[in-house]
Amino acid sequence: MSGIIETYTGVVEMVTLSSTEGYLISADGATGGAGGAGGGGGAGGAGALVSGTFALTAGTVLEIVVGGAGQAGSTAFNAAGGGGGGGG
Repeated sequence: MSGIIETYTGVVEMVTLSSTEGYLISADGATGGAGGAGGGGGAGGAGALVSGTFALTAGTVLEIVVGGAGQAGSTAFNAAGGGGGGGG
């Protein structure tokens, strides 16, 4: 299995591994929301990139949750939201 690219859907994606081997798993965090209008707020921060190689066995079920980018603040007094994260 290679090249699975997941995009934000709002639901848990289930993936069953077909072979026992080392899997490179990478997760790229969502961008934070921009600062509110008139408040001098800047662009949202970039999400972190983490990756690792994991020894996994055939039949393992991965539950993948893809978060979405944060919303921009609506006014100078409303802070922007952070990007949503996955969980496991």
